[in-house]
Amino acid sequence: MKKVWTILATLVAAVGIMALHPQKVDAAYGNLGNYTTPVELRGTWYYRQVDPMTNKLSKKIYRLKITANSIEDGNSKANIYVNDENAVGDFLKMSKADQKKATAATKNWVRAQRVTDMEINYLNIKGWFQSSGSGEYYGFTVVDHKGKLVPAVRIAHGAGFWLTGYAYRSKDLLK
Repeated sequence: MKKVWTILATLVAAVGIMALHPQKVDAAYGNLGNYTTPVELRGTWYYRQVDPMTNKLSKKIYRLKITANSIEDGNSKANIYVNDENAVGDFLKMSKADQKKATAATKNWVRAQRVTDMEINYLNIKGWFQSSGSGEYYGFTVVDHKGKLVPAVRIAHGAGFWLTGYAYRSKDLLK
């Protein structure tokens, strides 16, 4: 019986210590968990960017890969999470040293929300602690490509949903 009481006392003490010294969990820095992307956007897409100065397509082909919980655009890959609405404000109140630590801990995190413009439902991606700017928009649509309707992702940026380019499932559609 004494052994049972010793084990019970040890367990109660351990729980008490954990309560006094909580461990950081994924909810740190306002992370509320994975964001699930729309099914129609998932997969690998290819696009060329529109040069805003000349309004012409670039020659370089970029790859866009969207999974259920991540996005890879060009050479940059990030995990997509739901953020606490106070995360950015809390970040701005941190000391410079704490901001540096938070930025390092969240360097591969982005936040997402759904936004509609001109009847296209976009996935809007922003940096985790981004306090200004509109981020990037990825909206599934169907476009007429040389007389044939094909699925595409309309990639846009800025407050005006300015066109960056259309991404297609095949590089062949970019020729």
